[in-house]
Order: sequence, then C-alpha cells, then structure tokens
Amino acid sequence: MMRVKSQSSLQDEVSAEIAVVIPFRGQLEELADAVESVRLSTMQEFRILVIDDRPGEVSFPNFLHHDEYLRSYGQGLSKVIELSKLHLEEKYVALLAGDDLMSPSRLQLQFEEIQKLNSEICLSGMRKFSSVHKEIEMLTGIPKIKTFTKMWLLLGAYGADGTIFMTSDFYKDKYVLDPTDSYSDWTLALANYPREIAYVAEDLVFYRQHANQTTRNQRNSFLESGVYPAWSEVYEEFFGSKPSIEVFLILGAPWFRKKIQPKNIRESS
Repeated sequence: MMRVKSQSSLQDEVSAEIAVVIPFRGQLEELADAVESVRLSTMQEFRILVIDDRPGEVSFPNFLHHDEYLRSYGQGLSKVIELSKLHLEEKYVALLAGDDLMSPSRLQLQFEEIQKLNSEICLSGMRKFSSVHKEIEMLTGIPKIKTFTKMWLLLGAYGADGTIFMTSDFYKDKYVLDPTDSYSDWTLALANYPREIAYVAEDLVFYRQHANQTTRNQRNSFLESGVYPAWSEVYEEFFGSKPSIEVFLILGAPWFRKKIQPKNIRESS
C-alpha cells in the first residue's frame, strides 16, 4: 500500500488514514491529471484507489501503482462504489471523479472541519472549469455560501457528492446509489446526509463540465426518480408541513416547471 507523506500541522494529530476513491470511465489524460492533483495533497497520509470502469480490454494506467488500481469492467457507478467498499481499511473516504481535480489543501481542510463538527460528512465549495461557464452553481444554486445545512439541498444538489469527504462507516452503510435512478446522488443526499454537515467554503474541487451531464437533462428520468419523496421528507423536517408538488417545482426543480406537469411526479407513499 503506497503512502504519500508531507509536512503538516496535523502530523501529531492525524493517526486516521484517508482513502481517496476515484471512479473512472473516461480519458487517461484526465485521470492522470486527477491523480496528480491528489498526489500534491498537503495531508500527511492517504491512499489512492482508482476504480477503472471502462469495459473490455484496456491498458493499465502507467502513472498508477498496482495497489492503487481495480477494474470493474463497465458495471456502472453504483457497482464501482460497492466494489471500492470491499477494499477499504481507512477511517475516512474522499471521493473524486476521474476527470476532476482537487486542491492540495482539500484533505487537510475537510479533515479539520469534520473533526471540529464531529459530523459524518464534510462538503466544500466547488468550481466548474470549462470554456463556457465561469462559476459553478454549487450545491445550492447559490455560489459562495459560507455555511451549509441540509436545508440547502431543497434548492438542488448539483454536485451534491462532488466534494464529499466522509467517515468510512457513512460510506459503507449510507452511501448507496440506485443504478436505476439518474438523480440518485440527489436522492441519496436528501435521504442519508446527516442534519449536521461540516463545510469548507473554499473551492477545494474543480469540476470538469461535460455536455452530457445528467443534471437538467433527461427530464423523463427525473419524473421517475426518488427525489420528490426524499425532498418532501426534508422539507417537512425543517418546516413542519408537507409541501405541495408546486412548491417542489418552484424550489427544487425550477428548470423543469415549464416542461412537466405536477401530476406526473411520483407521490411519496
């Protein structure tokens, strides 16, 4: 198991290890950039685990060590996540998409915040990089927020898991994606994220936007997703009443409200 070490103010405090899990199914050049951004981390101790989900015969990424690499053979993200859980011994897990980048200070800052709040997860600011958009819409649709509560998830979860740093117990027990739900990350966040969420306002993850991203596309799959039942439960938790579908359309999915009819959204049971 390769360990990457550097000087850190935490070196006397951090006995916990961190696994950086990198699901991958894209271009090797982008994966190389993602891995390099992790190797530049200021954190004292971590392990990289790349899960290569490319189908068929593929070449081994020569910038990785063999104990940093697993194959999942095109099974999809939900299976990638479950496979990674079988190979974790660390106390904390950070996710990074195979085409994204992270700041060198990400692991250290998120570890400090998750310890300070004693939360199961820590999120952070995130910035999109593309030739078209300058600012990412963040988790809430509101850039540059300073604090984060679960209530913000009512306004959307664009990249809700893009910056997540979590305990391994949370990852293994509660971080479960539905392979049939294109909006599974939002459903998961609404249903399973704790009420107390640690948050670093600094942009620690840099998201590579692609034209085929799911959010705001694939409207039919949105109608059949598990988002609305989970959204309703969070709304009721904070406001004490069950929301109408119209409220959901206005707050949670304003980009769809002119495209769909409320009656088409699956009611919670």
